[in-house]
Amino acid sequence: RLRARNPACPAMAFGPQSSTEAPRLLALGFRACVVGEPEKVVAEVLRNAGALGNLTMRPGLATSTDPAPEPAPRVAVDDLPFPDWALADYGRYIRATHNAVFMASRGFDRADAFNQPPLIHATSPTRRCSVDRVLRELTELRRQFPGRYMLLFHDEVFTEDRAWVIDLCAHLRAARPGVPFWCFTRPDLIDVE
Repeated sequence: RLRARNPACPAMAFGPQSSTEAPRLLALGFRACVVGEPEKVVAEVLRNAGALGNLTMRPGLATSTDPAPEPAPRVAVDDLPFPDWALADYGRYIRATHNAVFMASRGFDRADAFNQPPLIHATSPTRRCSVDRVLRELTELRRQFPGRYMLLFHDEVFTEDRAWVIDLCAHLRAARPGVPFWCFTRPDLIDVE
């Protein structure tokens, strides 16, 4: 609808759908789609082009002339800034859903029928935030958004790294952030503990 109102407005997609369905999104009118992680690609496009008018071939950027590029460079997840919760009315989202969404990792290192196929980095190692980073971000989230809600760890499979989950849970129990959490998992990656 935005492109229909302003045909000169460039549109670039990113996220799981952009990574797995770039040709379809390009056909729908997107000028470009990020395949993989967006941080470095989007920054480079904005820095070098200012707009999406003169896109050149680069890893991670699908265009009509290169609809299947190599994936974008991966980023160090502990080095990413905290989300800009003021960019969208995140408090409104929390009030409407009774959840705050949190990402503690990227990727998933198993390629099988349990996955949400096709994951872009399904056979590459998962990069997980340190427990310290998760606690710092959660503390800031609770400072900005006190109240009653649940925390959704929206990782592909939160329980993939058993030792990390046990460590995080021990630190959460000690920190007492006052928010219950739920997560995505797989039946073969959980046990009684």
